[in-house]
Amino acid sequence: RTMNIQQAEELVAKYDRDGNNSIEFNEFKSLMSHLDMLDLIVFICAHRVKGELVEEEGDGQTKSLDPNQPTAIVVLGKKLDPDGNPTDILKVRMATAIQVMKTLVNHPNDVMIVTGGKVGGGGSEADVMKDLVLCKYGSKFEKQLPGSNEKFTYNFGGIPEHQIVLEDKAQTTIENAFLVRQTLEQLCIRQVIIVTSDFHMARSREVFKRILGMELTTDKIKGLQSVPIDVNSIRPGRVEYNVFYEEDHPPLDSVTRAKELTFETFVMPHVSQDIDTLLSGKKVLRNNKP
Repeated sequence: RTMNIQQAEELVAKYDRDGNNSIEFNEFKSLMSHLDMLDLIVFICAHRVKGELVEEEGDGQTKSLDPNQPTAIVVLGKKLDPDGNPTDILKVRMATAIQVMKTLVNHPNDVMIVTGGKVGGGGSEADVMKDLVLCKYGSKFEKQLPGSNEKFTYNFGGIPEHQIVLEDKAQTTIENAFLVRQTLEQLCIRQVIIVTSDFHMARSREVFKRILGMELTTDKIKGLQSVPIDVNSIRPGRVEYNVFYEEDHPPLDSVTRAKELTFETFVMPHVSQDIDTLLSGKKVLRNNKP
């Protein structure tokens, strides 16, 4: 079964409490159980979900965003096209991050950290991600679903430039996490929302959970010599972070292609092994891990 935008609108109307195409979070979870994958992608791209961002913890406990604390929206990079332009996957990821920042946080010291280094002779992923936010590639991006006349429109802009923080050195997800931890310590921010694609989320959660929750000894920090980290700006010890995760849902052809290319690399035991490799002073190559 497939569903077009009009049918999605009609379905949402059954759940819409206030007439602005938004629904309560618990109702959204109930709605998800009735939608197949295409329906869900259409729904998410066409509508904003209203409510708290809640993350499950152990033993059935949950945690919520603290509106009195500044939040860092951390957007993970994606390899650029050969001509240095952003891929469709990266465009959707950035549009998702913009929507998250506009709707879920509202503290004057909130920031968006875009993280991704330079590959080849062009600019860094972080530079391109910042340019996407600032509409330098246009204010909108339209993507047509395969086998359908329906188009999704993703919007950019609306985030002040001074709230965008670049981390432009990381070459892997693990380096992303170490360098983001350094940036968070410099900014004194302890509340984080990680934004990446659905196919990349399992590995990202595992990486950030371990690295942000890790007790860093002086020896471990010194061992990070293969990561372009400032050892003087990352403190030994353990820092308590309030971390949430938000997936985007790119168009089906992008998701399928990405999964075909990277599925075999998402093996969780490699996470611990790769982190230990970095802490021992050795490099983990990007072409081995996403």
